[in-house]
Amino acid sequence: MPTSDWETVRQLRCDALWKDADQVLVTRAMLRCGLAAGWVILAGLTISGGAWIGGLPMLLTSGLSLLHASHTVVLGLEARMPRALRQLFERMFVYPDKPHVNWVGIAELLGLVSLAMATGWPLRLLADDPATAAVGSAITVGILGSFIANVAGHVVWEVDEHDTGPGWMRSLRMFIGPFGAAVGLALLWWASPATPARFVAVAGALIVMVGSWRLILQVKAQVKDMDDVHGQIIKLVRRQDSDLVHSALKNQARAIMDDLPLIPDGPLRDAVLRLCYNIDAFRGSLLDGGPTNIRNADQVLQSLLHFNTDWSAHYGASVTHDLEAADLSNRDAGIIFMAVSDLVTNAAQRSAEHLEVALTSTPTDYGSELNLTVFCRCGGRVDPDDIPADSSLMELTRLVYGERGELKIHDAGDGSHVFDLTWPSTQQPRARVIAATEPLETANA
Repeated sequence: MPTSDWETVRQLRCDALWKDADQVLVTRAMLRCGLAAGWVILAGLTISGGAWIGGLPMLLTSGLSLLHASHTVVLGLEARMPRALRQLFERMFVYPDKPHVNWVGIAELLGLVSLAMATGWPLRLLADDPATAAVGSAITVGILGSFIANVAGHVVWEVDEHDTGPGWMRSLRMFIGPFGAAVGLALLWWASPATPARFVAVAGALIVMVGSWRLILQVKAQVKDMDDVHGQIIKLVRRQDSDLVHSALKNQARAIMDDLPLIPDGPLRDAVLRLCYNIDAFRGSLLDGGPTNIRNADQVLQSLLHFNTDWSAHYGASVTHDLEAADLSNRDAGIIFMAVSDLVTNAAQRSAEHLEVALTSTPTDYGSELNLTVFCRCGGRVDPDDIPADSSLMELTRLVYGERGELKIHDAGDGSHVFDLTWPSTQQPRARVIAATEPLETANA
């Protein structure tokens, strides 16, 4: 099925985050390469023998990480490789949008551990020269800090935070800095008994830990700013849309009002007049009544019934279960708006004898699962296996599918049917207290 507009908006947000992060990842990888090369040169100049070899694993794995961070370069190389080699590259250089097994990151972590062991416990290759041991420890702390920054402040956490990943996964990154600092301190403490080296081990570990937390907050603030800009753009577009609709309708409405005497039927003439007068209200509804303010099922229903007194009398109390509007995200409100407006309008146009709408929520590890159930008895038939491809019901099916949800249709065969929509949400909305009503009828009623 084609990607929905909501999925496209999320993809644009994801692309913007990655575009900004790619340059940062490349810069950090270059920094680690430079520091690893500095460690090798320092050991080669000040320590006799082959101590400098202890820095080669870190230098090689940092180079591999630099290549991994160069996303465009890797993709260009893969396009020119034979199939077997390209598959190997694809398995090694993975670029998903969720926390994943990063083989390049694991290789660089092993190189970092080997460098810390060569600097401190148990190899202590730099222990013969206290000054070299102190400088080597500082270099190792710098590489450790850069690596921890990559893991804890990686943009993949922010992308996944707005997805349906488990809650513990988003809390895990707060412990990455302290764990890395503790391991670094345990290894580098033994680099040299001299005070400078041990001061570097302690102070460096603290800086790594605090720096990781600061970076996490910094990245979250950046993402929040991006989301705020996105919200402002949505409001601007909604205002432009409302002005466009109003300007397109107002002149025609005035022309209709001038010709109202030509309508001989009195009730019809009054209904057309009310419709013309409501155009300004319609513009206000477009401007202020989008997903930002119309969020739960009852608000959508009331906005639909506002312009038809017959519908309002028959279906005004059709919502049996609902959620608190303030607890629903813009994404959830948009799905509710599209689903309720489409299903209720179709039922009302068929003069349904009975209509019930129930919006409920079930808590999950990642947030909740929202469920919208619409029951109507309109005397018609809905065949779930034979829905026209260009129908509004199929468009609604595509929308829910694009949000990792599903739409089920149960036709009882007696002129009544139930539409059952479910989709995941990162929110946990509270149930809204409404007047007691009869329980929702099932498809087999």
